Amino acid sequence: VGPYEIVDLVGSGGFGSLYRVRRDEKTYALKLAHVRMADVCAEDRGDREERLDREIAALKTLRHPNIVRVHCFERWPDLEEGYPYLVMDFVEGHRLYDWRRQTSPSLKRICEVMAKVAEAVDYIHRLGHFHRDLKSENILVRRADGEPIIVDFGIARPLVSHTVTRAQTTLGTISHYAPEYAAWTTSKDFFEGRQFEWKATTDLHSLGYVF
Repeated sequence: VGPYEIVDLVGSGGFGSLYRVRRDEKTYALKLAHVRMADVCAEDRGDREERLDREIAALKTLRHPNIVRVHCFERWPDLEEGYPYLVMDFVEGHRLYDWRRQTSPSLKRICEVMAKVAEAVDYIHRLGHFHRDLKSENILVRRADGEPIIVDFGIARPLVSHTVTRAQTTLGTISHYAPEYAAWTTSKDFFEGRQFEWKATTDLHSLGYVF
């Protein structure tokens, strides 16, 4: 994919597939979208491109020891019509729930890890951003030093339903939805294409659920 050599497939989700890749003797994580820009209808393409560009620019400003570092965003094999992909640091570690099961940490250690995650989420919110999908799969505990790392900021919202005038989207994991977000997904505002107003409390509900 571009200058990146694929080493192996790590996993797959709603947006795309995550690969371990190599470039210039260094290892990275590359998330490749399932859908090409050429396959997005003209009505949605402008909005999708603008949102992606804005959110990628925001992610690149995040510099925190407990947040994965984003390096670049591109499209492949061609810039205009290709598959969007994102390149980040590769975090070698366990998903949060797997870490708890496999290492049997003390309650004190669990609280230390969650406190660091909460501080990183607070940092995100202070910059005016939101994660929008906090869950075990998106919090890795690094094997080398036991540091929790927040990953996967839901940069692209999968198209889940269409109205007469435009596509509407949802984000996150339904079991972790805050009450106000769950209500919005079945509201008149949702079906008429009006956007949900994200707040820090929406993220914090998901984080509390994880804890």
